[in-house]
Amino acid sequence: MNRARLFCFLAWGALLLSGCGAQQRKPAAQTAPPLPEKAGAAEISPENIKKAEGLYYKAVDAYSKNDMKASLEYLGEILVINPSSRSALELRKKIRIVTGGNTESR
Repeated sequence: MNRARLFCFLAWGALLLSGCGAQQRKPAAQTAPPLPEKAGAAEISPENIKKAEGLYYKAVDAYSKNDMKASLEYLGEILVINPSSRSALELRKKIRIVTGGNTESR
């Protein structure tokens, strides 16, 4: 009887390890196709990219001189050109945190 139990145990273990006794898995969910770009989103011209870069350097310079109001004005100009400018948005957020939203006293 012990040999029969051992055989069943080994046979069952082999089935589990080989995957024969496992249920079939469902196929992985397919990823959604990429969303189309926003309608009306205009490409930024090379001239505007260069202008935004120059404005950003001015904004950083003003920030380093503790002129938060001027820095925010430059950042505002950048965001008119490119509303999704990550560097401009991050610097603006940093200035708002540092000043508590009050740029007049600095």
